[in-house]
Amino acid sequence: MPRGEDLKASLQGQPHHSHIAHEIQQLVAHELVRVAQPVSVQNAELVQHHGIVQVPPKGQAVGVQVLHLTPWHLVLTMVVALGVALGLFVVLPHFLSALMQWLGLSGDVESISFNAWDGLFKMLVFVGYIVIISFVPDIRRVFQYHGAEHKVIWSFENGDDLSVASARAKSRLHPRCGTSFLLFVLAVSILLHTALVPVLLKIYTPEIALVKHLYIVAAKLLFMIPVSCVAYEIIRFAGKFNSNVLCRMLCWPGLALQMLTTKEPDDSQIEVAMAALKCAVSEEACS
Repeated sequence: MPRGEDLKASLQGQPHHSHIAHEIQQLVAHELVRVAQPVSVQNAELVQHHGIVQVPPKGQAVGVQVLHLTPWHLVLTMVVALGVALGLFVVLPHFLSALMQWLGLSGDVESISFNAWDGLFKMLVFVGYIVIISFVPDIRRVFQYHGAEHKVIWSFENGDDLSVASARAKSRLHPRCGTSFLLFVLAVSILLHTALVPVLLKIYTPEIALVKHLYIVAAKLLFMIPVSCVAYEIIRFAGKFNSNVLCRMLCWPGLALQMLTTKEPDDSQIEVAMAALKCAVSEEACS
């Protein structure tokens, strides 16, 4: 794990992903106690453990039960999450674009108009999804922690003292945020699909229309690997040279979208973000 100045340099050159298992454990415990309070659990002892804390319903036995998370649980969660994401942002936009083609509002799958519809539906699904989940109270709290993370990262990168007062004054928006990365992924995929799908169909074109669409969808899923790589390099470049006018223009759409995915945190949330960063900088801070 990079430490001190090495971590600072790595943070300035790539998206920040804090290694904060211990602090996440503390945070989850705190949040579950907060959520459990209306249930009026008496004398419940919080078990500090990596797992799921299960609070009994009102009127049932007192205590906290810990359900262990196995590697298979984590793998299954990742597979389901990845499948839903690809379904929402790759498969669904493609077949909505195919519907536009069937209605006579778009050209064939290799046309610019088809890819324009595909890109529009991707953006609408993405932004719509974020807007919808932002109304969930617990997700709003997640967005507050997201904002706290950005404020603390700004303080760290500027060389300021890690304090609530210092972080509070910083922006909750950050050019290397994962939200910006996802937006770059969508933008790069639109351009790459427009360029490569016609080439792919020149190599092989299925005669049956449904098979043709499934063929292109499968190709788009494979294209996610180079798309993600290109998007990653763009966000690294834009974050490293964020004082440059061109880079600021590249970052602006992502920063605008972060107005939805980040909220102003309270002091306790900033303290959690500070503890998480200290843990990422030094393993000793996690003990």
